[in-house]
Amino acid sequence: MEDSFYQCCKTNQLDKIEQFIPSTDVTLRVSRGFEIACESGSLDVVKFLLEKKLIPGNKAFPYACESGHLDAAKLILATEEVDINILDSYAFRYACSNGHLEVVQFLLSLNDSSFKVPNNELFESEINVNVLDNFAFVRACKNGHLDIVKLLASIRGKYEIDISGNEYFAFRKACEFGNLDVVKFLLQEYDIDVHLKNEYAFRHACANGHLELAKWLVENYKIDINAVSDYAFRYACVKGNLEIVKFLLSLSTNSLVEENNELVENISFEKIDIRMMDNYAFRWACKEHHADVADYLADLLNQKQYEFYYREKGQYYIVLPLDYETNKGEDKFVMFDDFKVRCRNRKYLKNCLEAYKIHYSKFAYKSARKI
Repeated sequence: MEDSFYQCCKTNQLDKIEQFIPSTDVTLRVSRGFEIACESGSLDVVKFLLEKKLIPGNKAFPYACESGHLDAAKLILATEEVDINILDSYAFRYACSNGHLEVVQFLLSLNDSSFKVPNNELFESEINVNVLDNFAFVRACKNGHLDIVKLLASIRGKYEIDISGNEYFAFRKACEFGNLDVVKFLLQEYDIDVHLKNEYAFRHACANGHLELAKWLVENYKIDINAVSDYAFRYACVKGNLEIVKFLLSLSTNSLVEENNELVENISFEKIDIRMMDNYAFRWACKEHHADVADYLADLLNQKQYEFYYREKGQYYIVLPLDYETNKGEDKFVMFDDFKVRCRNRKYLKNCLEAYKIHYSKFAYKSARKI
């Protein structure tokens, strides 16, 4: 059964709420009741809790703004003495972060308004738009709130956004989280090197599975898809983004992949080495339990009689010739007369060897037929 106090907050039952004011855990439960009242638009209850001093304005105001409850925020500001910049302008920062445009517009209007505070004096405090290294702008870019990004980008004067801050952090976050519309706007509005930090934008778009953004960058800029030792490909595998993996290999002149990408048919890319860094991509796809990626890579890799890639339940087994040079890292080699197997443990080694026999026999059969 729902708590009676919370139910009153939710349904704006001002006539009943006083009898249900909690006697224990007052601060915690009243705070939650206030949140519920804001979420439900129960302004009478909001006003009651404020008037009874059950929740301080400096706590209520940031929550109302963070949660997008403009009416509650205005009510608090009109009836309480509030520091709108408390906790480094928390109210403004998280209104931007959470995409509450009307709240953001209201808060910015306080920077140049005749809003009255309880003592009937003009409101003099200003929102610091750039607090904490443009936190509000960066978060709006990261979370894809284009309307707020545009609003903040339009500010001129002492609060003008410095897009180059922290090595174009806002732009990089927009790419990292796949917000194509924001990325397009930033590149149109500002002078940004899309290739900065060794193709950070492209690498992290791929690593995080943002195919639309990755394609758009390749179509519109001369992207080095191999930057930082094929980072985009390797981390797409690590994070299980199969469509990105296929897309990158389709761009590459990789002899194992026959697919051609019509979007970039006149652009030449370097070959992606899917064995890069001792089969990093395959090993990590297995370790992270991305079976679809691991199996796709294994199909590409299992093209030689004396080399075999096998995975089972997060474990990988790589059969290699005895003279194959590799850095095993924390792995172990299980040695046989004619080959060695790289693995983390021997749990499924027997299954690997059975599968390898079948793999090996296919090549032996092909050789016999040629004779």
